[in-house]
Amino acid sequence: MSNKRKFLSNEEILAQSQAAAQATGTGKRAPFPTPGRYVLRVGRTQAYLSRKQAVTRQIEFRVVRVLPCEARPFQHGVTVAPLQVGAETTIILTLNPAYPSYFENESKDFATAVAWNLPGITAQDIADLFNDQQAGQDALLVLNVVPNVEPTTPKDKFYTKNFYDGRVPAAEFAKDLSAADKELLFPNGELEKMIALEAEQAAAGFGPKKA
Repeated sequence: MSNKRKFLSNEEILAQSQAAAQATGTGKRAPFPTPGRYVLRVGRTQAYLSRKQAVTRQIEFRVVRVLPCEARPFQHGVTVAPLQVGAETTIILTLNPAYPSYFENESKDFATAVAWNLPGITAQDIADLFNDQQAGQDALLVLNVVPNVEPTTPKDKFYTKNFYDGRVPAAEFAKDLSAADKELLFPNGELEKMIALEAEQAAAGFGPKKA
């Protein structure tokens, strides 16, 4: 058996959404990034079938700012250190018929944040984020990660919930960026390119809501 991933076409990514909509399960689960609040830069996104043939979507991020927040312990007071600036992290979404809402809603939440929280996200919009267009690459998103603690959660299981708090304009982000972090996180003029692209997109009507 080959261990090589099979990357999905645009049509197959759309079929994932249809499969999630048709599934009957109502369970819910969450991936496990470290609790905290972060500004993350979107890297590569992928859609593929895993080695076990599970429909999978993957989002790669880099932490570009750690935001202040209260302490967020798991059950029994266990705490996990937050991610640090420059760290890379990945969210992997796997379609399980028992958890269809998790798979598609998490994908939609990500797409909505990339789209400046504008309403009306479609399955095609989600597909554009995970196919070869890489439409979300370099978006700066605020991710709020909290422990998902229930009375019945085993003490050795550290589940979390992810909440996207929106997108940060690159020009706004640049105002409070130190020279050292700029060189570390956005070498070779990458931030300036992001600012120029967002300005071009805003002129075409794709940008943050006007106050």
